[in-house]
Amino acid sequence: MQWLKQPLTDTAKISRIYFTFFMCVKIKFWIDERLDIVDAFVNDSSIRTFITQDFLGRVPDFERLVRKFIRKKANLEVE
Repeated sequence: MQWLKQPLTDTAKISRIYFTFFMCVKIKFWIDERLDIVDAFVNDSSIRTFITQDFLGRVPDFERLVRKFIRKKANLEVE
């Protein structure tokens, strides 16, 4: 009830509250979206198969590639 009797008039405080509220909403959306993706991976083996075999199979081994760059022996051509 205090916010009705004595509303905030400090624009900086209002902005901080507004920003905090909307960041919490945005973070909750991101968390919910991530949980939906995790749920899909857990419950649908065809998605897991597609990602691991069809997609990740084409992504180079980044750790190995970094080591080659460090040794200056990297080749960016597809093997």
